[in-house]
Amino acid sequence: MGDTSSAARVLLPRIQVFIDRHLADPDLTPEAPARAHHISVRYLHRLFETEDVTVGRWIQRRRLQECRRELARREAAGRTIAALARQWGFTSAAHFSRVFRAAYGMSSAEWRDSTARAPRTPPSPSGVSRVSDPVPALRPRCSPLPPARSDVHLAGDAGDTAA
Repeated sequence: MGDTSSAARVLLPRIQVFIDRHLADPDLTPEAPARAHHISVRYLHRLFETEDVTVGRWIQRRRLQECRRELARREAAGRTIAALARQWGFTSAAHFSRVFRAAYGMSSAEWRDSTARAPRTPPSPSGVSRVSDPVPALRPRCSPLPPARSDVHLAGDAGDTAA
């Protein structure tokens, strides 16, 4: 597995960038980054073993992070949660709702409401306002990559599918 660790240091960041660039594609599956990087899907899965998560779960977590970030933006307040989820590659609003709650311990609507009430910083001298950090009480549950939840298995969960 020594070969895998040296390859992971080089390939894994490239593959993660590729995935980030294609998160909005609802057809993004492990086959796409494997094909783009001229490796087998099996080898791709071996590379992700160093992250203690499957490729599909990593894609799903990145999508969830982007949805959570979008939901916190005031500019997105007029959009439906389902539309935001679709924007980031989720094809089913019900599935998105289940995985969001499983990852963050609250519904996407609760997250949106809690961030809407979060204090905002005053406009900067340049006139550009900045959003302050989310409510501190939410921070522990909302880490950059939510921890793997091996104890959570959702109905209709195909294991290594990304959406």
